[in-house]
Amino acid sequence: MPGNITEVKCKVCGERASVKKYSSKGSRSKAYFYEKYTHRNGVVHYFRAGNKVQNSSTSEKFEQMIKSKMSRRNYRFKEIKSLFETAFGSVVNNSMISRNLERAIRSNLLEKSIEKNITFYRKVDPSKVTKEIKISETSFNWHLSGRKASINLFLYLRNDTDRPLTSIPIALPSWELDSIEDLNLSAYDQYGSIDKSRINSTYTYPGQILISVSFNKVLKPIEKNFVFLKGDFDINDDSFKFSLPINIDSFKMSFIDNQTREFYVRRRLLDGIKESNPEVVKRGTLEEGESYTEVEFDKLVRGETIVVSW
Repeated sequence: MPGNITEVKCKVCGERASVKKYSSKGSRSKAYFYEKYTHRNGVVHYFRAGNKVQNSSTSEKFEQMIKSKMSRRNYRFKEIKSLFETAFGSVVNNSMISRNLERAIRSNLLEKSIEKNITFYRKVDPSKVTKEIKISETSFNWHLSGRKASINLFLYLRNDTDRPLTSIPIALPSWELDSIEDLNLSAYDQYGSIDKSRINSTYTYPGQILISVSFNKVLKPIEKNFVFLKGDFDINDDSFKFSLPINIDSFKMSFIDNQTREFYVRRRLLDGIKESNPEVVKRGTLEEGESYTEVEFDKLVRGETIVVSW
């Protein structure tokens, strides 16, 4: 979490800059400490300040509570807060619970519903939890013309779980769309066209939407399938983001644009702060005069966020 902001000498370049101190959880219960230096000209430098072993993070405890303490029923906000405080013997504030509820929804551990203006949270049916599912290959292609965009999204997967699968979660940017129908989505798998009634909105989150696409046939363990999704967007901003509901081995993203916009794609890690650049970046111009950008990431983790700007 970030600390206080002060202006000091940057440990990377030696110039004066404002600094924020952060810590994030790594593997084997290690906390990594680093400093973010922001210069007046907008340049940002990161400096790693070391690490130390620490106890489980709050987010890990929250996930543990969902799996071991929550049953399959509706919970109100205050019930979840009380359950967490009872389970771990510590008082927490509402903002911490809110952050972890949002993360759990994005990670497909909880689902959110509103009934008679009351918000409920419910543990996702274990048969629908996708933590063990992994996408082998994802290709997300954008064709832009001004503020209009058409997308083609290809997912290839194998069911490595011990249970049949009926659907796959897919995260998309949403801007300010009113309903999923505005995206004019159509989908296909290896058995043919998927009826539009099998493409449903699971939840919306500021700037993004999670949908569920049901296969034409149940995907049994070890079996393979693909999903091809098409849609249209009205782009209302110069950036967008979406969090991943599932692990992905190989993620490729491309943009073809009739303008001279330069696209930047970053991977925001689980702490919500640190970002990394793609392993591969290609830029160029097509014969028709359109510009293109291609990026590639390896080993994306459920809960990480893809951030695009231009």
